[in-house]
Amino acid sequence: MIIKGKSRAGPSQLAYHLGRADTNERVEILQLDSAGTTADAFRDWQTYTLATKGKLGLYHANIDPDAK
Repeated sequence: MIIKGKSRAGPSQLAYHLGRADTNERVEILQLDSAGTTADAFRDWQTYTLATKGKLGLYHANIDPDAK
């Protein structure tokens, strides 16, 4: 199993990337409280980051259970 990840910004681009079904990805959203969409939730998280003078408020992990 290989897991790669990094901190990042760009909430709209990440939401678009994760929403693409043609790239053979599996995404499970367990809960969205106040945000109506994934993009809205990611933008909220990035706003919290900027409010604390941070830059990279998101973390994107790639998990490959069958690495060859």
